[in-house]
Amino acid sequence: MKHFSIVWYLIVCSSAWNLATYDDTGLHFITNNNDYDIVHVSLFYVRSFLTIRSRGNSTDHQITIIESTWPENLLPIQSRVFPNDLSYAKTQSNCNGIVKTMQTAVDRKNGLLWLLDNGSKYCIPKLIVFDLLRGNNEVHRYVFKRLKCDSLKSIQLYAKEGIEYALILLHRSRFLIQYSMSSIRPKKLTLIIPTRNGGAYDVLIPAEITMKGDDELVISDYSNGLWFANLNKIKHNIRNKDIELFVEVKYLGSLLGNAKALTVPPVFDDETNQYLYYYLPRDGAVLRWNFRFPLQAEGHEVLYFAKSSIVQIVFGAKGSVWIVYEHADELGDHCRRILNFLPFNGSRLLLS
Repeated sequence: MKHFSIVWYLIVCSSAWNLATYDDTGLHFITNNNDYDIVHVSLFYVRSFLTIRSRGNSTDHQITIIESTWPENLLPIQSRVFPNDLSYAKTQSNCNGIVKTMQTAVDRKNGLLWLLDNGSKYCIPKLIVFDLLRGNNEVHRYVFKRLKCDSLKSIQLYAKEGIEYALILLHRSRFLIQYSMSSIRPKKLTLIIPTRNGGAYDVLIPAEITMKGDDELVISDYSNGLWFANLNKIKHNIRNKDIELFVEVKYLGSLLGNAKALTVPPVFDDETNQYLYYYLPRDGAVLRWNFRFPLQAEGHEVLYFAKSSIVQIVFGAKGSVWIVYEHADELGDHCRRILNFLPFNGSRLLLS
């Protein structure tokens, strides 16, 4: 019976994150579960990097990213401040440290974590890159001198000709930011809607972006439209000084509502790679759509109905699908597996 209790405890804990972290002395809490919401999660094997936000109204600088373990790892690991407590700005005028993490992305091949810092009214936004294989050391940073605080929205990574690029989404902007660590400066990437007569063009203003495979960008707009672009076809513009880079987008159809948490699974097999997953806050529904079908209601599957707000859809071991909740009223409610792993026969199991 004792053995069963231990196994059951590990299974239950494997669906939870502990947002309680200690300072470097290990004696005092820096964060606790009830005071923070989860904004975003990035994974690097069994390591989870949680962007969190204080629920309080304090104007003091807060911890905004912690490292924990991925819930499918049955060995519990104490959460800790990432990369360490000393990396955070201690005063409002100290802009060198991390001020307000907005989102992160992990380059699994090179073991690098890219972090978007949205700054504050005293600090301008910046990008910081950490080496996860060498003590979480900072290896690169760039300060966006022309952006105001809270301009950064999300980040996606892709590789081209051996160079790792970041695509950074801004709030209601007419362009994305393309950046690499070998760049002298970031470049503006405009999403062009081609016209039939080849004359004047329209610019797509993206609401959310996600990667499909290694070189395709999937975009939703503010009117629930869904688009995609082939990043191998990015071109330099020499005629219009307001557009540095551009790529044409193709319209796929209209989503079933104001979609959040758009994501496409990594390449596990041909079937899995054909799905787009997203969340409809209006209905609390987690949906998936097969790229091979027309973008209509009949081509969707309803995977789950959530009772509280979802911030992200995450893919775990062997293609399992998880949802991440913004807030957990109890320890263990931060995330839930809604689709079981992909067995050898290709079938799946929905979890209630």
